[in-house]
Amino acid sequence: MEEAFLKMQKAAGQTEMKAPEIDFESILAQKLKKLSKLAEDSINLQLQKLAVSKDAPEKVLLYKSISEIWDQNLAAGPSAYYKEQVDIVQPSYKNCITAAEQYYIAGKVERDSTLHSWYSSKAANLYQKAIELEKDSLSAKVGLAKTNIELKNEVMKGVFMLRDVVAADSTHSEANLVLGRLSVFSKQYDKAIKRLKNVVKREPKNTEALYYLGEAYYGLGDREKALANFEKCRSLVESPAFKRELDKYIESIIVN
Repeated sequence: MEEAFLKMQKAAGQTEMKAPEIDFESILAQKLKKLSKLAEDSINLQLQKLAVSKDAPEKVLLYKSISEIWDQNLAAGPSAYYKEQVDIVQPSYKNCITAAEQYYIAGKVERDSTLHSWYSSKAANLYQKAIELEKDSLSAKVGLAKTNIELKNEVMKGVFMLRDVVAADSTHSEANLVLGRLSVFSKQYDKAIKRLKNVVKREPKNTEALYYLGEAYYGLGDREKALANFEKCRSLVESPAFKRELDKYIESIIVN
């Protein structure tokens, strides 16, 4: 069964994942009007320069400048779009992976279902392109796996990709973290602990790994180790809101 799935997975990976048809230029224009006057004018000035520019390096600088303005306004989708334009003008693994990562972020935060689907497909296609540019890039493979799992709801497809990554590098922190988290969700606590301990060994201050390691031990009924990991996570995490929630969680474990 697994072998058949892998064959299907390989075939699917050779086909570009088509993004839903949308008029993103119109969406950009709408979003532009919602920015401050200063930001809107600055972007329009760069776009005017782009309209007459025939110099590739100049275009790259202008696209990067526009992307930065969108970044400053916490608009991940438009920022990703202009990062992708950089890669179109000046194709490279670095530019491709930068655009893919930004589309992934956009997909994570987007609530509109059509835009979410568009950003997700864009991220997947660019990660796939990055893999084709550098076949040994584990970062691109993890990025594509996370996109499939977290954005496209193709969990097993992503899991098989992550397994390929840890087969190539058993200590890969991000791949082990995602697999460990999924193991916690599926109540495979022993597997989760093995994965997450691997992460914490290499990254002792990884708060996400510590939190889920605590969850895994708690799932097995080991309250002492669970509390130890939750307490360490709490001491390192920066978010006051998360600290408060973790305090309540720790207290509930102690009381029970």
